[in-house]
Amino acid sequence: MKITKNIIAGLSVLLLQTVSAQSEFTSNSNAIFWEVSGKNLEQPSYVFGTFHLVGNEFIDSNAVILEKFNTCKTVAGELVIDSTMVPKMMAASVMTETTLDKLLPKDVYDSTAAWMKELSGYDLAMFNNMNPMAVELTLSAFFQQQNFPMLEGSMPMDAYFQTLGAAENKTVLGLETMDDQIEVIYGQYSLERQAELLADFIHRKAEMSTMMIQLNEAYDNQSLGSIAEIMYNDDTYTEGEIDVLLKDRNDRWMKQLTSLMQKQPVFIAVGALHLPGKGGLVQQLLDKGYTVTPILF
Repeated sequence: MKITKNIIAGLSVLLLQTVSAQSEFTSNSNAIFWEVSGKNLEQPSYVFGTFHLVGNEFIDSNAVILEKFNTCKTVAGELVIDSTMVPKMMAASVMTETTLDKLLPKDVYDSTAAWMKELSGYDLAMFNNMNPMAVELTLSAFFQQQNFPMLEGSMPMDAYFQTLGAAENKTVLGLETMDDQIEVIYGQYSLERQAELLADFIHRKAEMSTMMIQLNEAYDNQSLGSIAEIMYNDDTYTEGEIDVLLKDRNDRWMKQLTSLMQKQPVFIAVGALHLPGKGGLVQQLLDKGYTVTPILF
């Protein structure tokens, strides 16, 4: 298997598919696509919950998505996906003061190496300078590619929305920067904490594999509630870590989105886990007085 640009790009915006934490759900959380109207908006905007390593064939096979996309003047993603992001993310994933074989207990290193070989054919030694979180994300991406491969010529859906938007002369913007995402994915964790999280991920290999399969099935069924329930099924990550990953970012994004939607219709494409829960984008929009209506397809 090759390490393709699609996999690397997906990794760069991957919202830690293995994250789990306790959360509350809204009663109307079973949709990944929502129309936002009311509160003096001249035209509706739309919120689409993406699965960062699923390809554009999912979008192309559901006409209503592009129908609504075409009514919008602006495309807002988590960040602008361009040629500068991969080098930055790759640089941020490199450890300069230690290596995996020194940082990880031998049993964890050996188990990680075995799963890496199984999923990709690569030796873990090739990734010896990568930090443990980057290795965990890489394993997740290889698992996804092995079990739910994107079609030849496909691209991750987040990049696809932005590529289409640029081709149609829409404004394409990011709600945060690559540096912001690097801080969220890597910066908030010490190397020791990353090693703990990778060890937990590896020790629960069978459970993690089942969970990733369930996530794909839930996403294909547009069941945001099921996605959230799967992801929030245990307490691997602390409440503070989850706040950095989701709540804090949602709060910052909402300040931008309310202003943007007043100016023109916006197609908002961000990771699906940013939508459910009392701090999710759907509930925050409802709390601000917007009408938020699910679009099923």
